[in-house]
Amino acid sequence: MKIELDKIITQAITTVVVAVFMGACVIVWKGATSVDVKVNQTREDMQHLIDSLSDKLAEFQVRLTSISNQLTSLNKQIALSTDFIPKTMTTMENPAVQQKAYRQDIYQQLKK
Repeated sequence: MKIELDKIITQAITTVVVAVFMGACVIVWKGATSVDVKVNQTREDMQHLIDSLSDKLAEFQVRLTSISNQLTSLNKQIALSTDFIPKTMTTMENPAVQQKAYRQDIYQQLKK
């Protein structure tokens, strides 16, 4: 019985190289798929944040418009009492419609 040491060593080295290469491929694959999952989760989190922030910003914009309208009304009353009418007057007909319009505008700006 003749043992060929060269072939045994060559096959052992080849097996080790293939195992290391396959292990590296598995590590890269797991890293790539975990990055995709993290990116998708972050994208979903950002979308929820944009939705909630656009609602809040629209609400604040409606409040600002309401305060501005009240100030304009006061200015109008002062102007009428002093016979002076300001050139620009703003009115707010429906706060809910106004808030929805602001929310959509803010949402579109944040998506850019």
